[in-house]
Amino acid sequence: MRYLMHIAFDSSCRLNRNVYYLRYKKTKFKLIQCNPKWQNVLLTILPDSNNKAERVIYRAASEYLSAFSWQHGAMVTVNYVGGAGRRNITLRKAQCSMFHPREIQQSSVGHDIRTIPMVENEKQRKAIALFRQAFSNPNPYFQFLFYWHVVGIGKKKPSDWIDETHKKKEIGGLSDYLTRLHLVGNRPLGKYLHEDCRNAIAHINRSHGRRELRIDDLDDLERFWISTYVVKEFARFYIKNELGLNKKAYLVRRKGRGFPTYVGEDELREKLDYKLAYERKSSF
Repeated sequence: MRYLMHIAFDSSCRLNRNVYYLRYKKTKFKLIQCNPKWQNVLLTILPDSNNKAERVIYRAASEYLSAFSWQHGAMVTVNYVGGAGRRNITLRKAQCSMFHPREIQQSSVGHDIRTIPMVENEKQRKAIALFRQAFSNPNPYFQFLFYWHVVGIGKKKPSDWIDETHKKKEIGGLSDYLTRLHLVGNRPLGKYLHEDCRNAIAHINRSHGRRELRIDDLDDLERFWISTYVVKEFARFYIKNELGLNKKAYLVRRKGRGFPTYVGEDELREKLDYKLAYERKSSF
């Protein structure tokens, strides 16, 4: 018996269509945008119930939704719902039958899925997953740690890389935020973020006069919101410039027909019979 797998996800952006079909990393999905009360869902069909296959598909779906989040600057949370056996089911006939209440308010409209960043390696995958988790969580302490982990994916210590990048003045728009942090003297930004933020979260009780995290203290909360914004911009720069997440993947159909599939820019240029999917109605 075939197995219909549901992966629910919540998003802050509203898509132009309620149903999309897409192939990502060899897996065919049906994306259903539910009404504003319920989370959206990615559906796919397996030959039978298979835990190993489900884990592989969940990983691919999560990577896709991280890419979607990065492309649209959207909050996206992913939930694995489960599945059920279905006789003679097809994606065309498949409907969502498991519902999660929406938790994220949809704050922007008019989005589509035709373009996403092209994830080429494990470091890029891990980085945008961490970024999505941080961007979609309302807690500044959680956000800070996950943005910090993005910058720590490479070989250099995050604090060292931040100081090197900050000295080159490659990230604009931070001067007002840094002024509000009141860094004493010539104290390096990377050291402050590491000692007074990252370690303050990781070690609640600290000795030798090291700065502690003051829960429910308004001044300390403001300090963390500012610090979190700063490290977020470093994480964004790191993903683009150190990890090279700059290429795009496009959702296309061959000759305007066939199942919509994501391909890279090079393949799109080489095969002139590819047409962007969902520009107009077409069959497959």
